[in-house]
Amino acid sequence: SDGSLDVVERIIADFSREPHHGIYRDIPVRYRRHGSAYHLRLEGVSVTDAAGQTHPYRIMSADGQVRIRIGSPNRKVNEATTYVIAYRVRRAMLDLQQHDELYWNAVGPNWAIPIERATCTVHLPPGVEQDSIRTTSFVGPEGSTTAGPDARTSPDGAVTFEVDRRIRPWTAFTIVIGFPKGTIEYPGAAQRAGWFMVD
Repeated sequence: SDGSLDVVERIIADFSREPHHGIYRDIPVRYRRHGSAYHLRLEGVSVTDAAGQTHPYRIMSADGQVRIRIGSPNRKVNEATTYVIAYRVRRAMLDLQQHDELYWNAVGPNWAIPIERATCTVHLPPGVEQDSIRTTSFVGPEGSTTAGPDARTSPDGAVTFEVDRRIRPWTAFTIVIGFPKGTIEYPGAAQRAGWFMVD
């Protein structure tokens, strides 16, 4: 309800044909909005395996993105490996005139490998009526308007999008969810002005 996102990514990387030390997870945080620089705030990063044990990782920032380097330089992996990456994002929601909107790359356009399957589930804040939610999605190169999967809503209010076919390298899977204003309390003018100056 404060407009932040608690993100949990579950990535299964199959190294059975070519061993690797791990993966890079690049998360863009610098954008331009209304002609000005606009930076997301990323915090509280953690990386574990499927059992909750910590994976070694290092966080770096460069070129408008946060890079999470996951894996040990002293050990190669040659099997399917699960990476659970959790973090909080602030300033990701769009405060539009008529509604609030989440516009999010569940899979960004910078993966150089095919992705066999991708699912994104969004849990909205309490109080959002299911019949007031509007959704769409896109699958394609950056900027593509090619329609993606339709969303399905569960009784507990979760909104799920699933691409059940292979996503080619350099292809994004973007989800959009709009809902009526009034649920999210956005930061005040002083906080937004401070962020603008820092950006």
